Amino acid sequence: MKKASATLGWVLFGIIFITGCATGPSFKKVEAIPEGVGIVYIYRPASPIGAGASYDVRADGISLVTLLSGEYFVHYAQPGEVEFSARTESTSAITVDIKAGQTYYLKCTLSFGITVGRPQLVLVSSDVGEKEIAACNLEEGKTAKTLTKASPEASLVAEGPVSIDKDILAPTLSSTPFSLVNGHEKSKITIVPMKPTITITRTFDVDYKQLADFIMAQLEKELKNNGAKIQPESDNSFKFTVETVELRYGVLYSSIITLLVKKEGGTWSKTYKTEDSSGWAMQRAFNGAAHKMVILILKDDDFRRLISK
Repeated sequence: MKKASATLGWVLFGIIFITGCATGPSFKKVEAIPEGVGIVYIYRPASPIGAGASYDVRADGISLVTLLSGEYFVHYAQPGEVEFSARTESTSAITVDIKAGQTYYLKCTLSFGITVGRPQLVLVSSDVGEKEIAACNLEEGKTAKTLTKASPEASLVAEGPVSIDKDILAPTLSSTPFSLVNGHEKSKITIVPMKPTITITRTFDVDYKQLADFIMAQLEKELKNNGAKIQPESDNSFKFTVETVELRYGVLYSSIITLLVKKEGGTWSKTYKTEDSSGWAMQRAFNGAAHKMVILILKDDDFRRLISK
């Protein structure tokens, strides 16, 4: 009798609250997966069972989203094993081995419990996931806010001008014209997670092409002011390629940039690395590392020798 009453209570609970479920934007598939991450669609198909109840879905113990019936959420996950879990009066957990560039569908449901519903997490195939998630909506309130936090929270853009001391760069006598070439033909948007951290809520977008363009533009300005003959194209060109960007947070925000400069023809190449920190914001640390990169290259005897021949 108690079991029947509990079942009836859950059905009535779902019917009463079903009109208060997902009302946000309809499902929209991510067209291009950002480099270096996998996408996990976390969704809960609409159901009258526990329709008004919600529960948190976590990744490695960190809360990602609170799901209601008929809602979905997009999680950008770093490669490697990730344990997704949910808990009410019982716990459901599943470990997914995330591969960069891959898409996963994590189906979340709620079954009958003694006092509240019991969450169930299941990894389903793309065919099943695409079909079921199509009827789901993105919650415009709390879920949308959580989505913003789980996605890159900001784009780091290198900004100038770079302050150059007069003593850093002596007049450069260049008898042979040369050119500076961006090693990134197209924008390479990379999601960079802040380390050390156990949560994906601290990530940033970095456009490697924009960063290389900024460094080259600052170099060109200073070198031209000191007699260098720089042309858009020449047989004597240097290619600039951003290899890595690292973001760290401890007492201070820190940014580390690694850049490869290579003389066309393979006769010379060199990797430069700079780091800067800020107690205020990651953007300041990122700017500082980019500015230091310009100064480091200007001061480098090898680079100066090659462009002064």
